[in-house]
Amino acid sequence: MKKNEWLKASDKEKAEYLLSAELKVKKQVGILADAKVGDNSGVLMFCVFAGVIQLSNWQESQQAAMGEAIMSLDNWKKEL
Repeated sequence: MKKNEWLKASDKEKAEYLLSAELKVKKQVGILADAKVGDNSGVLMFCVFAGVIQLSNWQESQQAAMGEAIMSLDNWKKEL
């Protein structure tokens, strides 16, 4: 589903799309805001997407991201 389709879709159509979409866990590497030059401390964050729709916030573990996505999907399931 593209952005324009998402914006025009009803809540029921959005729920059907999200509940049938393949979920993907994406990871992102970054540095902490308070890191100093020469620090080797990086941070790895995970987020769950259904197509282009973000289902979770960025989390420090895949399990936390997937747990948040499942709660989000449970809420969307109520729209059916």
